[in-house]
Amino acid sequence: MDVFFGARGRLKKFLTCQKKTKSINFKNRNISIKKHRPDYTPQTMLKTECPHCSCSVYSPLLTESEDTDCPSCGKPFTVKEVFISAGPYSIYRDVLLKNMGKYLRLLREAKEEVDSIKKKGEGSRAYAESAKTVDLFIDRLKELLDGCRSKLRVTGEDISVEYMLYKTLHKGKLVNISSTGICIHVGEDAVGLNRGQSLNLNIKDPMMAEPLYVEGEVVWVSGEHSMGVRFINMDEGRKKILHDLILEKSLSETD
Repeated sequence: MDVFFGARGRLKKFLTCQKKTKSINFKNRNISIKKHRPDYTPQTMLKTECPHCSCSVYSPLLTESEDTDCPSCGKPFTVKEVFISAGPYSIYRDVLLKNMGKYLRLLREAKEEVDSIKKKGEGSRAYAESAKTVDLFIDRLKELLDGCRSKLRVTGEDISVEYMLYKTLHKGKLVNISSTGICIHVGEDAVGLNRGQSLNLNIKDPMMAEPLYVEGEVVWVSGEHSMGVRFINMDEGRKKILHDLILEKSLSETD
């Protein structure tokens, strides 16, 4: 039995047995129960198994918390073994981490191979089909490797970021955001930024009732007019808001 965390706070259960679709309320979230769809596979996602009901629980944030609740049986449990799921593939995260060098080399060789196939078989249907298959393998391998990140990073066109620099409010363009920091494209303002500098940030998104104000410290500034900021002095309330924002955005990207 697999449980998949859907976008906008919905949870979707895909059961291997034949059952009629129905809805129930679980901790103020809507849970849809429907029969298993063999053609459906969640995008890159982390999963673990509930020790109480043996249900596979999917969530992109499993590595960022020690405990979680099972949406199937409702019981809390400690997260132990985490797997990375990408399309039809699933691999134990620790195995991937221990052999990261080998998989990165495999990815590099696969990219070289697909380039060679495309050059050799230009205009050939057989070669084009082969290149398409290898490209698909490369995409899945990238997704699996991306699942090894210790902190989930997401983008979001709807997220706007403002920051205070030298008592002047500036607007930046979000590159990505995680539970511990944010990468922002700041344009020419990058000239006035230095590593270790403190900033006050204002993060806005339509899904939030009000802006999220956080303190940050600049950890790097690039020549491409971007900066990386680590969040500091965050209370539990702000952490929860940020956690929910990242979860919603990550699941929206997989829909």
